[in-house]
Amino acid sequence: MEITIKQLKKYFEVFLCKIYTRNIPYSLDMRIENVYKKIFGLNYWGLIKMMTVAIVKRKLKPGKTYEDFRKAWYHTVGFGARTRMFTAINVFDPTEIIVMGFVESEMDEFMDGLKIDVNERLENPLDDIIEPEIVRQFGMVVSEDDFSPAGAIEYQDASINNEKTDLKRVYEDISKIAQMIQVASEDRDKRKKKE
Repeated sequence: MEITIKQLKKYFEVFLCKIYTRNIPYSLDMRIENVYKKIFGLNYWGLIKMMTVAIVKRKLKPGKTYEDFRKAWYHTVGFGARTRMFTAINVFDPTEIIVMGFVESEMDEFMDGLKIDVNERLENPLDDIIEPEIVRQFGMVVSEDDFSPAGAIEYQDASINNEKTDLKRVYEDISKIAQMIQVASEDRDKRKKKE
C-alpha cells in the first residue's frame, strides 16, 4: 500500500489531535510537535486556522448541585478537533455554572463540531437541572498572552501559539462563524420543539 505525503500528514494530524485531547506531560507534547516539524517542516499548531471560544452561563435549579449538572452535561462524543472546556462556579453565586470552551479547528470543521454539540445537548438535556435562561457568548480568539514572568514585559503583537494573528482574516471569518452558530442554534431550537 502506497501512501502520499498528504495522507501521512493527515494521519499524523489525527494522531496528534487524539494525543492533545488527553493530558500529557509538556515535555512529551513538545517532542511530538518537534517530530512533526522535522518531518513536514511545519509547526503543527501553525496549521490551525482559528481558535474560537464559547462562554456559556447556566443557573442551577433549586436543590441541584454542580455534580448533578456535570453528570448530565458531560459530553459522550468527542469533537474530532482540539477542544478544551473549563468549568467554573461563580464565586458570588455558587448556583451559576460557567463553561468556557476553546476549539482549534479549520473553518470547515467548525460546523461539524457545532452539530455534535447540538446532538449532545438534545440527547442529554439539562432541563431538569438548570433554569431556562442561558447566557451564551461566542468569540474568535485573536491573541493568547503569557503574563506569568515576574518583572517588566515587552509589548508583543497579537499571536496564538507564537504565530502572528492575521487580523484581516479574523474580521473576514467572524461573520462566517456567527452565521454557523446561528444555523446550529436554530436547528437545536427547532429540533427541541419537536420533542
